[in-house]
Amino acid sequence: MEALIDFLVNNYIWFLVITLILIFALIGYLVDTNERKEDGTLASKDENNNVNMNMDDSNNPN
Repeated sequence: MEALIDFLVNNYIWFLVITLILIFALIGYLVDTNERKEDGTLASKDENNNVNMNMDDSNNPN
């Protein structure tokens, strides 16, 4: 048990770096899955802007 504790103390920076990378990957995955549409495709910001502009044009009588 003492050897394990010594190993963890000597290499705690590596464990910290790996843990941070995994946390950032998990956050990125969760954000990506929350941005998907109901049908499973990813809507880009350009597509959303084009749809909004087309809707605005249809309300404009000019």
